[in-house]
Amino acid sequence: MKAADNSGCSHIIISRTGVNRIKIVPLPNNKRDIKKFVKFSWKIYERDPYWVPPLIIDQINFIHKGVYHDTGIIQTFMVYRGNEPVGRIIAHYDRGYNERFNCRRGCFGFFECIDDPDVSNALLDACRDWLISQGMDEIHGPLNFTLYDSSGLLIENFQCDPVVELPHNPPYYQRLLEDYGFEKDIDWYAYRFKGEQDLPEIMYRAREKVRNNKMGISFRFANLKEYWEEVGRLREVFNRAWEDNWGHMPLSRKHFDHFAKELKPIIKSELVVIAEKDGELVGYILSVPDANPALKRANGRLLPFGLIRMLWGLRRLRKIKIYMMGVVPEFRGYMIEHYLIAETYEQARKLGYEEADISLIVENNKNLIGLLDKAGAEKYKTIRHYRKSIR
Repeated sequence: MKAADNSGCSHIIISRTGVNRIKIVPLPNNKRDIKKFVKFSWKIYERDPYWVPPLIIDQINFIHKGVYHDTGIIQTFMVYRGNEPVGRIIAHYDRGYNERFNCRRGCFGFFECIDDPDVSNALLDACRDWLISQGMDEIHGPLNFTLYDSSGLLIENFQCDPVVELPHNPPYYQRLLEDYGFEKDIDWYAYRFKGEQDLPEIMYRAREKVRNNKMGISFRFANLKEYWEEVGRLREVFNRAWEDNWGHMPLSRKHFDHFAKELKPIIKSELVVIAEKDGELVGYILSVPDANPALKRANGRLLPFGLIRMLWGLRRLRKIKIYMMGVVPEFRGYMIEHYLIAETYEQARKLGYEEADISLIVENNKNLIGLLDKAGAEKYKTIRHYRKSIR
């Protein structure tokens, strides 16, 4: 899938001060230009101790030829003041999503910008104009590229390391977007368990009740010797369990396999707890060690010493992320979720982990939020998605 035609996109915008010219440059979808786009992040976060640099080569490949291109159309922009890059953004839309929900939703993502409304407005204007030219009615974001990639805007608790796949950004981004006219679409929460705390006794009683159930539900850990067979089973449960969630788009085998390939080097059998009924999966919880501290040590590069630093960092991981959890609709209400959380918590402590993050939880998922509150988890971050009409 190629990026959309760039003809006629390049234009100059004069800043409000009338002194500095801001130039919008639409980038072609080639690795050389996408590398410039990716490396711009270091300019924004050079003094931010909580930022986790992405692996440059992985980010380039993800943007240039990732799985989103199967159904998505993208256009990349950078903004220059003189010869200096001062901002970047990707406008995109998912044809599959728009067909499924019978809408004309455009999106923006990979937004990075200096604290200057002239620059942010120029970026967002370029996105808006391109999406209008593609027939879109609304713009949503930040989405990089889908709901299941690292997306949304952090609006609470910036002085805290993000776990893997959790977004991190400067606080002023919220002001830049809202001053442009973006309104809240929906919020997502990140919860955490601290290792020194015990789960409430009610969680363990619920686990024992489920374990001794007469429904014939059994539990096991993932069989990593049959990794890709297990991945296929988990995908089926994931798509069914999430089908009523806000913005859910069923993941194709290729898309789900992409995530599975990324997680394979760090996944542990004891942290993937599966619920079965008569040999069929009905629910699961999948957790992984939080690799962000190791990624931070690599500073975006595997060579010449980044890989060594990252491998050393992986040996010292002390936190897990509960990455996915779901139970198919007909088996909800049997406290299977209680069992999955309690078992994961116990296994993580046995493996020496000191903290667990569970994210992201959409704000209207009252059942899961109630369960996490009951389990003693702390809500410690809020991630927001925005929307704006462009017609």
